[in-house]
Amino acid sequence: MPLYAANVQPFVMDSAHFYALYPGQWSLSEKFAGTVNSPPIPLKIQQRRPIQISILLSDQTKSPKNRSLLSAFNHRMKELKINYRLDVLYGKRNHYDVAEYDKLKQSRPDYLIITDLDLVQSRYIEKMLRDDRTKIIFYGMSTPLTNWQNHSPFMYIGFDQVKAVDSLVSYLHRQLPSTARVAAFVVDSGYLGDRRCNTFLDAMAKENRSIQLVQTMHNDKQSALKYAQVLLKKKSIDFIFSCTQNISDGVVTAIKESSSSMKVQTNSWGLSKDEVANLKSHLVLVSTFFAWDDLAIAAAEAIKKGMEGETAPQLYIARASLVSTDIDPESLNLMMQRVFRYSAVVL
Repeated sequence: MPLYAANVQPFVMDSAHFYALYPGQWSLSEKFAGTVNSPPIPLKIQQRRPIQISILLSDQTKSPKNRSLLSAFNHRMKELKINYRLDVLYGKRNHYDVAEYDKLKQSRPDYLIITDLDLVQSRYIEKMLRDDRTKIIFYGMSTPLTNWQNHSPFMYIGFDQVKAVDSLVSYLHRQLPSTARVAAFVVDSGYLGDRRCNTFLDAMAKENRSIQLVQTMHNDKQSALKYAQVLLKKKSIDFIFSCTQNISDGVVTAIKESSSSMKVQTNSWGLSKDEVANLKSHLVLVSTFFAWDDLAIAAAEAIKKGMEGETAPQLYIARASLVSTDIDPESLNLMMQRVFRYSAVVL
């Protein structure tokens, strides 16, 4: 029997739904994409004061994603000749830090960039949306929230996770033999759990691909390492789907440590510190590379539009590409340069 995943969260809408509700946004988004990929044009207006910007980071402070955001954002803002002050705050998922949010209340930034959104954060952010003093940019999120349509954030910028997973499943269906034994390591809850993990299970079912094991876990390397070690000892498996980069890192470590003669592979999401090495050694069969620097550039360009009184789109979706083990070294280097074209992050 095919295994179907639960429906995605009912309070988010995909890009097709959003553009159907707001057809004028499509042309704005297309034009804005051209701006992101074009040379910078300096700010046209005279500033009376520096604008105040706060970035609320999640994940490890030195992760490739955070390094990309901070480096590429600062780079583009300087090119745009914008006078600004930047505060960088660090938050933990599902954790309300009183000091952290008190600092936001007191500083009342002109723009707030948020790199994650959970239930705890959303209750606080909703109050800020109603205030209208701070323009909020959701970074890494491309699914507008239906219950915030009356108090929409300034902008959603992210990637089409469903489209990326569909492309991944299509590739796996072509590459893996029909008899391949597949396991899926998925996260227990949250945005990626709905947009990536459930989409993968549904897409595999549509291809009539059976999955021998679906293991739910926390989104961290150690959980994935533990479950992968048990799996590799007890069951013959050919491919382990990793729903997140943390899970992929744990699975890769388990495969490296395994004494089994089986050639087990997994997938990655373009953010491992050993991304290139894992592809070259075929530990990773395929990786999804997201154009992270484009998101940071989009945030800077959106702020510029807001300062100049121009209309910015409410939604911007950046590019994603599959990179497989058969890519030649030169093409892989070019791909890396495009993904991190400002920040020059090396994986």
